[in-house]
Amino acid sequence: MTTGARRTVGGWRAWVWTVLLIVQAGAHAGCDRRSSEPVVRSVRSNLETLSGESQMATWTCTGDPCPWGDELSNPALAWPAEWLPISARLGYTVSPAVYLPASAANGLTVTIDFGSAGVHAGAPQDDSHELLAFLSAGDSFDVFGLDDDEVLSVQSDDSFGYHLAPTDPSSHPDAGTSDDPDAGTPDDPDAGTPDDPDAGTPPDDPPPDAAVPVDPGPPPEGPASASQEVTWTCTGRQCPFGDTLPTQQAVVWDVERGAIATRMGYTASATLYLFGSRANGTDLWIDTGTVTLYAGLPGDLEHRTLMTLQAGDAVQISGLATTEVLSAQSDAPFTYRVQVATEATPPDVTSDPGGPPGEVVQGVPALWRCNVDVPDCFSDDWTGAAVSWPSSSAFAGNARPGNLARSVFAWDDTPLFPYMGSWAEGCEITGVSGITRVIEWERGAATWRDTWLYPGQSHVIHLIPPEDGALLEGYDASPGFTASVRSCTPQPLLP
Repeated sequence: MTTGARRTVGGWRAWVWTVLLIVQAGAHAGCDRRSSEPVVRSVRSNLETLSGESQMATWTCTGDPCPWGDELSNPALAWPAEWLPISARLGYTVSPAVYLPASAANGLTVTIDFGSAGVHAGAPQDDSHELLAFLSAGDSFDVFGLDDDEVLSVQSDDSFGYHLAPTDPSSHPDAGTSDDPDAGTPDDPDAGTPDDPDAGTPPDDPPPDAAVPVDPGPPPEGPASASQEVTWTCTGRQCPFGDTLPTQQAVVWDVERGAIATRMGYTASATLYLFGSRANGTDLWIDTGTVTLYAGLPGDLEHRTLMTLQAGDAVQISGLATTEVLSAQSDAPFTYRVQVATEATPPDVTSDPGGPPGEVVQGVPALWRCNVDVPDCFSDDWTGAAVSWPSSSAFAGNARPGNLARSVFAWDDTPLFPYMGSWAEGCEITGVSGITRVIEWERGAATWRDTWLYPGQSHVIHLIPPEDGALLEGYDASPGFTASVRSCTPQPLLP
């Protein structure tokens, strides 16, 4: 779920994807191998229960991090809706849904009738999905051993036919096994990764192991803190997991440190999400119980697991992206001690310099909706929050192409006008409540600069040509924010 101008588009270049990867792994799946074990492939003709032909699947960037650009397509197996496939991966929404949860995939045999395709598996938010097998016409693959959090996809660069059936229990598990452990897999473990490190990926994209298990030393003196019970309630427009979520025990962070209670349309009963810019350097000791640490963007469908800590374990948090949030959760009560990091002022952000009070503006929950006059715009609304200006001085839409062409509305369908003109130059923005994101950009462009402001932090907008406007918004699925503005007088838009 992404709002307005902020969808980053780097210089993704198709030529860096090898032909082998495109055919075998799909342009978005990656090529990591789970092990060096042989790929199981078998030819069967007596198990057909469901057959069909691949469909053209389109991955559209609707969230973060979207490492492969704004949009990409390739043929894939579209799973029956009654099998409850999912359509979200690494900030993309794919149509039709091509990711089948492990609970439905394990015990399934996939057979290719014509063409060829790769079978992939991994967690929806993994950087890459493992190529389990590359199947040509007549080949089959028995799916088994997928972890509960993994999904299965079948993809190719060309159209293919398939049929699906329950795995025949009488079949020998090694039937048709290839002797080559790398059959159908690129030799280069990094194949499919753009050479340009900034290609379509935000500069603060989190590394896969964001929390490094550094021993912080002895815990602080005094009694341990007890975890608190946390419940989640749907308060937003999009709540993908139902009206409520199961109760958890969690570390509750101080609001003064920028902790939040909102995620994916839900509001938690306590502030259990701490932004990475405040979490990095924090030490955590577990006295009793078991705790799992999670991290991800507030609008991510899933948060990745950093590590699980037992009684007596300790960790120093590091490596989180500034815009990610950290949570420490458990199914059962636990006790802990925490030593928060010395707060550092983020780059390009200053403390409130003082002076006369500025006008307080409010960022309201908002929807970035496909422009009806752009036929290539088709995916669901992006969600977030934004400050709206007088209609004569700001744009309602982002002037971007295709499925990125969005206009902004409040939840009651009132049009909002968040895209400031060149008069934004020199505006001083100070966070008052919540988290304010300042976007400086060229209208309709694929790149921009953003600055995150916590309460009391300020930033002066300075447009660098060809930048010609700005935007004050919240993070994905933000419930809203307030900011103070000085030297910021809306002016009529130039014709």
